Amino acid sequence: MRLALEDPHSHVAYLARPCQFLQPLPDGCHFSLWTTQRYGTEVEDQMLAALNAIAGRQSVRLIGFSGGAHLAQQLAQRHPDVELLISVAGNLDDTSFAQHHRLPAPRNASPPPGTIPFYSLAGGNDDIVPPSLARHQLTRQARGCHHLEVHPQAEHTGPWQLDWHSIETFLDACR
Repeated sequence: MRLALEDPHSHVAYLARPCQFLQPLPDGCHFSLWTTQRYGTEVEDQMLAALNAIAGRQSVRLIGFSGGAHLAQQLAQRHPDVELLISVAGNLDDTSFAQHHRLPAPRNASPPPGTIPFYSLAGGNDDIVPPSLARHQLTRQARGCHHLEVHPQAEHTGPWQLDWHSIETFLDACR
C-alpha cells in the first residue's frame, strides 16, 4: 500500500485480496481464500470485478507484491487494457515456487506466459523469492519485453521503492 501512496500518477488504486483486513470476518470469508485458493477462480473473479469497477476501459498498470504479483498476472490475462505489469518480490509461478521451497504442488495453475511488458523487482536478501528464482520465473512467465531489477540490500518485505523514471524508460523501449 505504501508503494501505491508514493505513486505519482493521478489515478491509483490499491486492491487487497478478498477478506483481507476485515475484522471480524463477514460471512462468506473462508480462510481458503488466502490459503489454498488464493489464486483460485473465486479470488480472481472478485479481483477482476473490482478492477473493472475502478478502471473500466481505461489503460491500467498492475503492480503486485509477493503473491499479489501472481494475481496481477491472472488479472492481466482477463482485462484487455493492461499496459504494464510490475512485480515487487513477486511469486510469478507457483509451481517453481513450490519446488524451490520443497512444498506440495499448488492447487491452481500459474497463469500462462503473457506478452504485456513486465518490470520485476527482486531483493538480494530475499529468502522467499530470491533473485535466482525471480529471474527463472520472469523468464518463464514473460514472453514479451521484460526487465529484472535486483535491489541488493532488500529483503522480501523491502525496503522497496519504484523508480518511475526507469519504469517509464523501460515501457517506452518496449513500444
